[in-house]
Amino acid sequence: MSGPRRVAGREAAGRGPATRRRAFVRRAVWPAALMLAIALGSLRPLPVGFAGGSDKLVHAGTWSLLGAGWAHALGALAWPPLRVAGLAAGISAAWGGVDEAIQAGVPWRDADGGDLLADLLGAGAGAGAWLWYRRRRTGAREPGTGPGGR
Repeated sequence: MSGPRRVAGREAAGRGPATRRRAFVRRAVWPAALMLAIALGSLRPLPVGFAGGSDKLVHAGTWSLLGAGWAHALGALAWPPLRVAGLAAGISAAWGGVDEAIQAGVPWRDADGGDLLADLLGAGAGAGAWLWYRRRRTGAREPGTGPGGR
């Protein structure tokens, strides 16, 4: 006979689905605002002297913030961390494609595959950094990632 089901982590602290959804919405404001800023910035001409490879670093850095921001927001939903990181990287990388499509339609901007690659790498790095931080902070591990696949 089994006793009452033990609930670990934040569920035990009274964080039900509605509370997690509210936390997600609050946390999603920042990455959503960053996405809006990126879109609006894509409509403006580049500053003078802002060319060459330096824009790739800006893309990678911006998308790493976006990936980490979405991972932080999605982490409120209490999904498995690898799923959260993958979805956050996917959302951010997809926005990189949207950004390049926006730039393709703006006369003084151009879509660049190098920018998209920097976006993809940055999105993965940001989501990966969130995953590393979360695991370091909580000591959490995904099934199958420990010694012997346990």
